Amino acid sequence: MVANAEDFLNIMMLLEVGFGVAFELPLIIFYLSILHIVPYKTFREQWRLIYVGLLTMTGIFTPDASPVTMLLMFAALIALYEIALAVAREVVIARDGREALKWSREDYEEHALLDD
Repeated sequence: MVANAEDFLNIMMLLEVGFGVAFELPLIIFYLSILHIVPYKTFREQWRLIYVGLLTMTGIFTPDASPVTMLLMFAALIALYEIALAVAREVVIARDGREALKWSREDYEEHALLDD
């Protein structure tokens, strides 16, 4: 079977869309963490499940069955995930102190009420 230009362009478009959606991950992780919707501690404790989820996501978002493409996307997502957590950690510590890394959303709201 000979691939034509339309098939090639479709695969390239799907790759671009998949990578674009996947690279929004750092923003999602960052905001979930600094808003204490999902505590930073939870992201750190559940890293194995998150990595499996990222691997599953790369399998879904990459349109071809090439393991090279999946591994490249998976490596990029892990790097972006870890960078987002590092930046979120620094923001949470600067804003609320080191103890805030363990807070849940309820703890954060309680602390905010005590400050007022």
